[in-house]
Amino acid sequence: MLLKYLLFAIAYFSIFVLGFFGRGRRGFVQFLAWLLTCLLWVELPSIQFFADLAYRGTDQGFEITAIDLVAWLLFFLLPKGVPGPYRKVQVAYFAMAFLAVFFSEMPLYGAFTLWKLLRLYVFVVVVWRLCQEEQLILCLLNGLALGMLLEAGLCLKLRYVDHMHQVAGTFPHQNSLGMALNLALPILLLRYLSTGHLLSVAGLLAGCLALVLTLSRGSIFVGILGLILAFLTSFLYSFSVRKVFLSVMGATVLLLLGAKSADSIRLRFQHAPEASGRARDLFEDAASLMVEDHPGGVGLNLYSYYNHQLYGQRVGLPAGDMGGVAHNIYWLTIAELGWLGLACLLLQYFFVMLVALWGAWRGRWTAWGPISAGCAIGLGTMYIQGFFEWVARQTVQSYFFWLVAVVALAASRVDSVSPCTEESLAVKREVRQRGLLG
Repeated sequence: MLLKYLLFAIAYFSIFVLGFFGRGRRGFVQFLAWLLTCLLWVELPSIQFFADLAYRGTDQGFEITAIDLVAWLLFFLLPKGVPGPYRKVQVAYFAMAFLAVFFSEMPLYGAFTLWKLLRLYVFVVVVWRLCQEEQLILCLLNGLALGMLLEAGLCLKLRYVDHMHQVAGTFPHQNSLGMALNLALPILLLRYLSTGHLLSVAGLLAGCLALVLTLSRGSIFVGILGLILAFLTSFLYSFSVRKVFLSVMGATVLLLLGAKSADSIRLRFQHAPEASGRARDLFEDAASLMVEDHPGGVGLNLYSYYNHQLYGQRVGLPAGDMGGVAHNIYWLTIAELGWLGLACLLLQYFFVMLVALWGAWRGRWTAWGPISAGCAIGLGTMYIQGFFEWVARQTVQSYFFWLVAVVALAASRVDSVSPCTEESLAVKREVRQRGLLG
């Protein structure tokens, strides 16, 4: 344990050293942009300060992850003076969360989540500063695809070498992996269909493979829905025989992958335990009782505490689920922050979706429009899965959400008509240097 603290202390102070020597080095910033999104698919090295690891709430301590260290380094490297986006909706949600902690019975548990919200704010600012350059937006997208390849490789190992029935990769649970994949896959599909980007299609196929290996019923269903919608959306931007041919080939590969795991998927759907669905209903019943007794919510990150102390017994939850979390992000938010807290969460979700849809329309004559459309579809899958999952509150999923939200906003503001590829950006810079674009 002491060694772990020492390593993180060294990493923390290394930020200042690297930040000093890395300024002005464009290649180093591009590498960090790749690394930032790749780390989303890696089992995050982290350290918990003042943690209660026995607690089953959404947050268990004052955590610092490797992503935070990279984000803080980029915070020192990137130019200042660029205000972060989504400030109002983030501040509104944070204010509700802070008030809930201030009046809660166990403020320490709520403070764990407040600390995460502060880290996410820095993460959003850093990603937005990266997105001021088109090339760095592409680095973020490339890192997303590369990380998906790494994730699929690990999933294959877990399934066929370690013989795990349902694989979660580097994520806490297979449903967590499924939600992350569904958030990213439509972006890669639409980028590939609009530009033919090879790394995107490789990441797309790898992500579909990993999704199948999760054997998560909800994730597979919502993921297929998102991919179909993304494919149909691509024809709103352009129609070509090449696109149809490539899409048919891709669908054939996916069908072959599905056929390979068809027996496992069928058994998963046929023999899924009824107790799982029953427990979900009981968790929501407990949330309903909490909000009846506490209209303003029981307190941030305190659903598990109250569920274990009182409400789990009242609704008849099994002993093993007494300290669990409601498998519905919306009911979980209502129980902890009340109806006003839910309004703040929905405001975040609505505003981010509105930005993505606006970018999809504004960029309809470029390949940045499909990127925004992919973000909108990916966000939609997350919102749908939120009705039967709470994993949107997990740290890694929060990073994913805000990454996609910022990329959607950045894509909506790109004024170029470039086809969103590295080659086109190089050509555009060359033409601009010759004075042909002013």
